[in-house]
Amino acid sequence: MKRAVFAACAAALSMPNVAHADVTLLSPGLTLGTARGRKVIGAELSIVRTPSIPHSGDVPMPIVWFGGYVDGVYDSRTERARFSLGPEFGIGPVGVDGGLVVQTGGRPLGATFRLLYGIGFVMGYARWLFVDDPFASAPVREYGILLKLPIFPLHFSDPGLSEPKGPRPSPQLPARSPGPTR
Repeated sequence: MKRAVFAACAAALSMPNVAHADVTLLSPGLTLGTARGRKVIGAELSIVRTPSIPHSGDVPMPIVWFGGYVDGVYDSRTERARFSLGPEFGIGPVGVDGGLVVQTGGRPLGATFRLLYGIGFVMGYARWLFVDDPFASAPVREYGILLKLPIFPLHFSDPGLSEPKGPRPSPQLPARSPGPTR
């Protein structure tokens, strides 16, 4: 366990922490988790934007991301499917999301809040669900991982490609030939 925690911390510290480009991604993923000791499995789809942040000098700015998500999971203990959607926000590998939950059976509406920590394509999460659950009187806690694949760029622009870095050279006029002599 100590080795896994050390490896996760090392991987997180090796990730880039500066947003160089303005990117909007469509990111599908697989949800694998546990709630009350039983399996939770499903899928998620996010639209996430990481805007390029102007900064002065050599002071890097952290990667800020925001967007929205929709997910659907099947909870094997309650034998119910539930769907949620809402906004998401994060700085670097840490994020939060939350929103509306709709589930089959029982009281159909509820709310959710989730903490996220991502390393590469894997995000660990802890989610609190405020829904009708016959097995719990308090909010349901769910823990798991999201396997994300941000493969569909919807928008990309890199100010570093359109603007040269450093001082701009002064325009040089071509030397004039003296022309024919008479």
